[in-house]
Order: sequence, then C-alpha cells, then structure tokens
Amino acid sequence: MANQMISAFTPSLMSPQELETILVQRQDLAQELLEKILLSATTPAKHYALLIGMRGMGKTHLVALIYYRLLAEFTKTPTLQDQLVIAWLREEEWGVDSWLDLVSRILRALAVEEPQSKLLLEELRRISIEDSIDRAAANATRLLKEAIGDRTLLLIMENLDDLFKGLGEAGQQQFRSFLQAEQCCTILATTPALFTAVQSRTKPFFGFFHPIHLDRLTVPEAIEMLGKIATLGGQEDLASFLQTPLGRARVRAVHHLAGGNPRVYMLFSQFITRDALDNLVEAFMKMLDDLTPYYQARMKELSNQQRKIVELLVDRRHPVMVKEIAADCFIDAGTAASQLRELRKLGYVEAEQNGRESFYELREVLMRLCLEVKKQRGQWVEIFVEFLKIWYPLSERKHQLELMRGTSQYIKDEHLERALLSDEDPCFISSQRDLQRALKQQQQLLATETLEELFHSKRLTEENYQKLVELVQMDRYSEAQKLLSESVSQEDRSVEKSELTFSLQFLEGVELLEAGKNLEALESLDATLVENESNSDAWICRGISLSRLGRYEEAITNFDRAISINPGDHRIWNDRGIFLRNLGRYEEAIVSYDQAISIKPDKDEAWHNKGFAYFKWGKYVESIDCYNQAISIDADLYDSWHDKGVVQFVMGNYEDTLNSWQQTFQIIQQLTPRPNDIAGLIQDFLAELIPRFSLPNLQPQISTFLTQLATIYQQAQVLPELSTALIATLPQILAPNISDYTADEWLALWQNLLGTEPTLEMPLRLMNVAIAYKKQPKQQKRLWLGLAKEERSILNGALELVAIPNSDSL
Repeated sequence: MANQMISAFTPSLMSPQELETILVQRQDLAQELLEKILLSATTPAKHYALLIGMRGMGKTHLVALIYYRLLAEFTKTPTLQDQLVIAWLREEEWGVDSWLDLVSRILRALAVEEPQSKLLLEELRRISIEDSIDRAAANATRLLKEAIGDRTLLLIMENLDDLFKGLGEAGQQQFRSFLQAEQCCTILATTPALFTAVQSRTKPFFGFFHPIHLDRLTVPEAIEMLGKIATLGGQEDLASFLQTPLGRARVRAVHHLAGGNPRVYMLFSQFITRDALDNLVEAFMKMLDDLTPYYQARMKELSNQQRKIVELLVDRRHPVMVKEIAADCFIDAGTAASQLRELRKLGYVEAEQNGRESFYELREVLMRLCLEVKKQRGQWVEIFVEFLKIWYPLSERKHQLELMRGTSQYIKDEHLERALLSDEDPCFISSQRDLQRALKQQQQLLATETLEELFHSKRLTEENYQKLVELVQMDRYSEAQKLLSESVSQEDRSVEKSELTFSLQFLEGVELLEAGKNLEALESLDATLVENESNSDAWICRGISLSRLGRYEEAITNFDRAISINPGDHRIWNDRGIFLRNLGRYEEAIVSYDQAISIKPDKDEAWHNKGFAYFKWGKYVESIDCYNQAISIDADLYDSWHDKGVVQFVMGNYEDTLNSWQQTFQIIQQLTPRPNDIAGLIQDFLAELIPRFSLPNLQPQISTFLTQLATIYQQAQVLPELSTALIATLPQILAPNISDYTADEWLALWQNLLGTEPTLEMPLRLMNVAIAYKKQPKQQKRLWLGLAKEERSILNGALELVAIPNSDSL
C-alpha cells in the first residue's frame, strides 16, 4: 500500500478503497445519506441534503465516497440503474448564469455516466443556436426530462453558493419550478457556508434543503485519521507511534494549529514522514502556493473595509474584539460591527461570545495560512515553525539545522535558530492547556489522557502522576488542580534556566493576551510574576500587553526587566531594538542592537537592523557601514545588498547603487525557491525614488539611472515583481504633491524603458488610466470603463478608492 496517493485537494482522484480507509467521524452520516438517496430512487419521497463546512472540511471527500458507494450498489443490484442516474457537477463548474446553462451542465455530466446522453447534448447545442433564449430553455428542459426518463436523477452539486449566485433569482426560480413539477430529482449539495438564496424567506429555495453542518475533527479523530493514512502508506511504525502518549501529545499540539480542519491534517500527514527538512519546506511552500490563488480571488470579492478587517485578523492569529478591530482599521465601531456581520454571513469569519463582548477570528485556517505567507515577505512561516517544533525533538532539530547550513540560502540561520533551536515544547503546552480545561470542566477521560502525556514527557514525577490520576478517578478535580500547579512549579525549578517554563497562571495570561484581553492579561501576568518574578517570558508578554494599550514607556521597562533576567540572550536585545525603531527612537534602538552584536557578533540580523535604524535616522554613512558588516558575515544576504543600494541612491551615489543591486539580483537568481519579497524590495525603492523624480533638476540623472536599472531587472527576470511594485506605488503618483507634469513624465519614462515588455503591459495601462483620473477626476467612470473588470478591481485596490461610482456594475 506504500504507493497509494493521498490527495488533499482532489479526493475524487483517490480510489474508493483509499477514501473508505481514511474516513473518520462521518461513517454514520455517509450511510444515512446513501440510504436517503436510495430511498429517493425507489419511492416518491425525495431528499435534498446540503453539506456545510469551510474549505478543507472534507465535503468533496464525503461526496466522492457516496458516489463510489452508489457505483458499487449498481454492481450489486443491476436493476438500480433503471431507477437512478447520476450527474455530478464538480467544483469547477464556472460560468453558469442561467437555467439553460445549468441544464447544459447537467446533460454534460450525464454524458460522462451515459454515453447516449451525448446525443441529447448535441441536440441542445443546435437548438440553442437556432432558438430564442426562452424557447431554448424550454427545449432544454424537455431534453433533460427525456434523459432522465422514469428514473430519479441524483444531482451532486458542489459549491452550490457559487452556482446559485451565477443562476440569479430568475434561474433559481426556474430550477425550483422544475423540481416541484417533475419530482424526479434528489440533490446532494455542498457549500462553505449558508447563503442568502437558501436563508431568505423571499428566495425560491428557502427551507428547501436539509442543512448538515460538518464538525471539526477532535483530537482522537485526528489521531485516528493520521493513523489510517500511515497504515495506508505502509508505515505501521508511525501508526503505532500515534497511539502512544508522546504521539498523542504531538497530534494534540498540531490540533491547536489545524483547528480541526481535515485537510490541514492531510497536508501535515505528508510532512510527518519526510526525511529532510529542506524537502519539507519545499513541499509546504508549494502547498500554500497552490492554495493562494483561490483565497486571493475571495479577497477580491470583498470591499476595501472588509479586506482591511480580514488582513488584521490574519496578523493577529487570535480572536479580536470589535472595538479593537475598529480602532486598528480606522473605522467607527458601528461600521466595524456591520462589516463583521456581513463577513460572518459570507463565511469569512466566526465569532465567540464572552459576556456582552464578541470576539472575531478568521473561519478558515487555510485562508489565514495563505494570506500570512503573502505578508511575510520572505520570512519564515510561523505555523510551519510551530509544526517543526511539535514533530521534531530538540536534539533532532539541532542535527537538521547543521545539515541545512549552507544549503538553504533563502532562509537565514537566525530564523532557523528561532525555529529549530527553541527550547519551547509545544506538546507540553498543548497537553497542559487541555488538562487545565479538562479539570475545570470535569472531563475524566481527557484529564487522564493528558496526564499520561505530561508524565511521558517527563513533566511530572511518577509519584505526582499517580496521585493526580487517583484524584481524577475520584472526581476530586479542585484538589487535582492545586496539586498540578504545585507539581509543575517544582518541575520548573528543576529544569535548566534557558528552558521556557509555563505555570497554569502564566498559560492563562498568554491565552488572555492571544484573545486580545490586554487588561485581563496584565492581571494574570502580574499574578504569575508574584509567584515567580524571574519569569522573563512573563515580563515580555506584559510588555506586549502594555504596548497594545498605548503605554509604550511602561512596555519598554518590561522588556528591560526581561533583559535584566536574561541579559545574555541576543535575540531579546534585537527584538527590543526593533520595538524602539518602530517608535522612532532610533538612537536607543541602536544601543539595543549594539548589545545584541556584542553578545553574538557573528550574527547578521542585528547588523542589518542597525543599518536600517541608521537609515531611518538619516545617518547614511553609518547605515552603509552596518550593511557592510552584515554582508561580511554572509555575502549572500540579498536584502542587505538591496537596502545598502537604497541608502546609496538616497545619497546620490547612483553608480554604487547599481553595483549593489547587480549583486542583489545575481544572488536572487540563484535561489531556489524564488524569494517572495522581491516586489516589496522594489516597492521600497520606488517609494524613495518618486519624491526625488518630482524634482526637475534630478529627473535627467534619475532617467539615466533607471535605464541602467531596467537592464538589471530584465537580466534578473524580475519584471513580474516590478509590475506589482509599480501598481502598489500608484497612490504616490496621484498624491497632491506630485504635479500632473511629473506624473506624465513618470509614465513616459517607463513606457520608453519597458513598454514593449508583455509583463509591463497591464501595469502601464493602469498607470495611464490612474494619471488620467488624477487630471480629470470627474471622468472617472468613463476612464474605468476602458479597463477589464479584473483590472478595475486591481486599480480600485491599489488606489484604495472607497467609492467608485457604479463600480459593481462596470
């Protein structure tokens, strides 16, 4: 079985045996749906089921499994083929915009199952060409009834929300009329969330479907699923390991990342058994690349305010209060609440109540993953780092780091150290969180399992473990909570000082911080520090809480306290420097960077950050010196080469700039996979370039400089990234301080340099329209009509126009 294929994205490509083997949780539901379809085929009663679950919840898996079971029923009972026929409209049924279209798709799907239906499909095509739309639709309905005959038609309709959106209310009404009049169909449909066409009392399909919400996987179900996948791949050792306390603890930790989403477990199942981390990174990044276009398309469907809210929730990675969302998105609380209600209705977010307060977070973990990667600009993906920490023991992580040094150039050693050499134990954290919840909610089985996991991770002595198990078995949960707190505190004192420690009180503070409850987090962290004022992590978390509350000076004091406890940790000094730099306190930031460098002089990150701080402070010579130091440590630091070039450009040293960027893009060309922050680097440069280009005395020099730079961009094959950067900087060109003359010259320059490059065709077209709009804003609608819809969408997003007249209908 080792060669079996597990498809996380297209379950219909898997064999019936594979689908059956890895099915968990939904065995009873699958059987119930099958029986209702068979009942619909053999009696007048018809059933209409709607499976509801976010992307990756296993809707297509369940649909494919039922389809194969029906084919097996055809084999066992040949007479069933005289009673039932299947038409499967799969996920990619785009472009349906009328009842006529839907009938055509159904006949096409029937032709896959029954070759004779192809003749009816050909007849429909001839009719559609010769008749009016109304007559063609009537004839199409007749042909569909002819294809069905005396049988029942099972319509499998994936992404029903998209299909109904295309149909419109008129098409939906025709569909509903057909179903009522003929009574010849049963439906098994899927949707990521409930939608207006089936919820509104005024719509044709209100109350028509039987909604079935698919549940997330629990930890035991996730263990069962991963075990089945391992067995299917011939990895019996892994399947057995998953049943051990350590294996269970690892899956529990992954569960906190996956959010119970089956597809995420299927994706992680591919990584568990990979031998080399570089292969693992490549596979993980490819997975995210494959998913990203779908979520980018979903983001384009939202208004600008809604996109800002979604981006905020991507950054936070935890539930956020409405008032905090409103403040961070620069909108009033009423508007934020209204937009969140709409996003919830559309299936983008979900809410948790805590008293009178609502906390919102992204509904789909996969969406957050993909959008997070796009925002990282080449940095490590946090959730993947967490997975590495969960699955690979510390000793193995250290070994893998040594193997990867010098072979994975696109990842800095510093990031690997943070990920792979961290002393943090996510398995312990997850087990202890669930144990804390089990004791509070008096869940005996969960408490017993998590206690066993903590014991096997050597976080509890055998004596304390036995006592705790006895207390749980006697339902003496409050005593168990007290003993657990004491046991963990004793254990914490016995571990090395460099290892992270987590008391129950500290965990509560962290959870409150993650939930955005900053005042409550402060109280909990204060209680933690009363117990152990040497907990440097508590001081750092307290500083984060204070900074979110706008109490920046106090926050710095807390970071300083963390440093006083652990002054030899260069990473804390470096992070303190970043915090100060973001506050504009460049001189103090540089002092922090110097401390980090004195501890670890052979690390490039602090040198790079120090160079950026000097640049923002306006001390360009010192900035270049720092970048040179970073490059002397690692000559392949393309971002240090590039930022050094930006400083040289601002100083007017154009020849030096070109030399630095020649080196930058030579390094980038050699990297596999290609870095994803190239567009951001170019955009940062353009942001510095445009104000200088607006000065008439500098335009000739800059034009000559850009002629040479364009050649470098062409040779390095980064024109797609240049295209993205040019679009992103359009708002600067439209700014009031940029004259119409300068804007025209900017457009003419790029047209002369790269106007014949196909990759630049679209951004230059958008730039042309944007500049025309700058000069004649009242002609906006006419100008926008000269662009394709997707181009209008890109331009609207780039310019962040709040109200484009009739933009939805353009």
